[in-house]
Amino acid sequence: MNHIHDDDEARLIRLHEERLHVSRETDAFEARSVDVRVVTETITQRVATAYETIDISAHDVSAELRVADPIVAPVALTVRLSREDAFVGKRTVVTENVTIGRRRETETIRTRATLRREELDVTFLSDIPTRNEDAR
Repeated sequence: MNHIHDDDEARLIRLHEERLHVSRETDAFEARSVDVRVVTETITQRVATAYETIDISAHDVSAELRVADPIVAPVALTVRLSREDAFVGKRTVVTENVTIGRRRETETIRTRATLRREELDVTFLSDIPTRNEDAR
């Protein structure tokens, strides 16, 4: 044990303590997979189509018309009719642009540690007389 006497210089005692130091380290904690999947759906759509029919109309004749040929044989006419049909075709179009990236989020977490420190413990020794005891 070191003793300090009246003629000695003061001695320096350094007291220490632990302080909390938190550092951060980045590591991969999970991975997420982003996949594009194809969903099949049957769509029914009504489409208006046009078609032709034969139109026969009779008109009154206001005066008798003379015909050069008598009625000999029936007349046969062919009328070609048309009809629209619907055909289903498909084309691929872009419906949405999606950006995949990473975004940094922050959260506050609690850290905990037990810290130590040094304290000065002064003990009076009974075998060394103090000035007050000398005066008695």
